[in-house]
Amino acid sequence: MRNTPIHKQILSLLEKNLYPLSADELIYQVSANKTTVYRQLETMVKHGIVNKVSFTDRKLRYEPSNREHHHHLICEQCGTIRNIPLNETLLLSQLKQVPDFQITRHSLEFFGVCNHCKIL
Repeated sequence: MRNTPIHKQILSLLEKNLYPLSADELIYQVSANKTTVYRQLETMVKHGIVNKVSFTDRKLRYEPSNREHHHHLICEQCGTIRNIPLNETLLLSQLKQVPDFQITRHSLEFFGVCNHCKIL
């Protein structure tokens, strides 16, 4: 994979943000056209540099794959996303006991209202 200026820009933006960004959010901040940004993101996903994240709104978002495993808190009013680490040892050990099914990945999101929106 070539380490182009666009590649560096996208990766830098993803690493600076504490939450996953959509392609549209990246396009707004990167000096490249839409097609180039989408291609770069897909290449980064293919090479394991970036992970795709999708919530119930089905909008794809991206975050660096080198972050510690975590899940997300999503405000249903303003759309704010926060990372939350969880100890999943017990849950995963129980799921491994399910016959005839191999878990290859998982995603867990929590929805609610952030403190800012509760005040409003």
